[in-house]
Amino acid sequence: MDIKEIKNLVKSSKAVLVMENNEPSMVVMDYSTYQSLTNRDQAAKIEIKHPQQTELEILERINKEILALKDEIEREEKNLGVGLTD
Repeated sequence: MDIKEIKNLVKSSKAVLVMENNEPSMVVMDYSTYQSLTNRDQAAKIEIKHPQQTELEILERINKEILALKDEIEREEKNLGVGLTD
């Protein structure tokens, strides 16, 4: 297939999947489609920003979560024990 055929396919479908050995190897698309994909990725990266936490804040949060899970496990074990003694 020559480049003219590929260009015609891209114009009619926005993107062409190129296969090698029955496996996808690359995608050919028009530049406007490429721009819209890269702009969308940049916008998503900007939206994902989180306030930075110090290492100590992260450790404190994790420790609180661990304690909460331990308490929940203990409550569930006690509830199981109550049902066995009846």
